[in-house]
Amino acid sequence: VNDSNIEREGLRVENIRWRSTATVDYFAGDEEGYRRFGVSHRRHIAFMKPSYWFVVDDLHCSRSDDTLSWYFHSPTVLRPVGPGYQSTSRPGIRIVPVGVNCTSRLGKGMAASTSDRVPGRTEEINWVRFDQLSLADSTSQFPILLFPFRDAGENPRADRLSAQHFAVHCATSEDNLYFADGEYADGTVQTDASFVLIR
Repeated sequence: VNDSNIEREGLRVENIRWRSTATVDYFAGDEEGYRRFGVSHRRHIAFMKPSYWFVVDDLHCSRSDDTLSWYFHSPTVLRPVGPGYQSTSRPGIRIVPVGVNCTSRLGKGMAASTSDRVPGRTEEINWVRFDQLSLADSTSQFPILLFPFRDAGENPRADRLSAQHFAVHCATSEDNLYFADGEYADGTVQTDASFVLIR
């Protein structure tokens, strides 16, 4: 938030949900590391084995016009492709914001080393950043598809059908992901689960 680091001292993750199956790993949790800006954050991560990750960050904001930023660090060079970015080398990754308006930019920064894996080592690597402005008393969202690839052949598509329902279209499947967080109904699906996958 506003190019400030998260406040880590005394930070605890709460309301944790975690489950692992043969098909999917799901994790969600809340943190208050940006409470000084009036921002509460809940992150959901779904790993659709072995194909891709889908990350949804919900940020409830008490004030307007704060810059909310979502970063992805990559040891590979990234280039713009459609609404997102992808590695120029193979194997690589696609990073795609799904159904939200945001600006983006590329840069470099220090992160955990990928060339020297000694704990604590850092090196300068590439990053992509997606930004949007907060709106008072509302929730801003960063839904991001992370799609690793061995070659550049497969080009997945993802749609945001609602703030809780996303569809990911791959070469061999279509997944409907519901980040329900305990209560969801849309006339077709009704659930009290934290997360639902319909393939």
